[in-house]
Amino acid sequence: MKMSALLLSWVAMAFSASVFSHANIQPKDILDDFAGRQYEEGSRAVIGMIVGHGCRNMKHPDRARLPTKGLSILFPDPTAYPGIFQPGHFGVKPRLSANWRKTKSVKGSLAQPVESHGSTVSVDARAIYWLKGKLRDDQYDNFEARMGIPKLAEGAFSCAQVYVPTVQYCHKRHALAWIGAETENFPADSDDKIVVYGFPRDAVPEGEGRAFAPSFYVKRTGSNVDCNEVCNSRSPDYDPAQCPEVRPDPKEIDEFLNTKARLP
Repeated sequence: MKMSALLLSWVAMAFSASVFSHANIQPKDILDDFAGRQYEEGSRAVIGMIVGHGCRNMKHPDRARLPTKGLSILFPDPTAYPGIFQPGHFGVKPRLSANWRKTKSVKGSLAQPVESHGSTVSVDARAIYWLKGKLRDDQYDNFEARMGIPKLAEGAFSCAQVYVPTVQYCHKRHALAWIGAETENFPADSDDKIVVYGFPRDAVPEGEGRAFAPSFYVKRTGSNVDCNEVCNSRSPDYDPAQCPEVRPDPKEIDEFLNTKARLP
């Protein structure tokens, strides 16, 4: 999928095997011995969101893009999807970076408490923020976080597609919301400083993805199914029954993701 507005991609290294995989926009390296965007259930990963350039100045589109000054990512609650995941949590931890003076996890209650390493977990990191930095349009950065991949629930499906709504904050209070839907705080008819990618339709060139949000796939251990194919609506092997979706709802987006470069 061509995305000229921003390069947002997932890059992960599963600790259980020597793999280096991508999940979303960045093309797969030909030396990569793991298939693309899918991570094995029950593994642990270091996952990175790559920001390729700044925000377009909507008031002056002919001028240079505005520098990025922060990023936020929202993770769904796996316990809210008992038909897709076994009891577990992502346990996301953002990596500290000298480029961003403030790195913070925003926590929220799980729908169902889970047992982890001998203790009960009822609260987990739902969103992570990198703030108070500056990334020029001619630079890129990789925002990394460490997380666990819960095991899939019993069922006939082999994959799950997990969406992680993301907001890129830029100077002059501009923002790009890569959240997959409009919400009360991120409406489609928002002011011209906040762009919900995919809305309005005439603002997004054909073929560049509408209502886009970053995502990755969780693959069942031992399955021969390629999640990159069965989860891709453009693939001849597309089979939604093999790939249920997990995504935060609009209320969660508004609760955990801010419209400005500050914590909610």
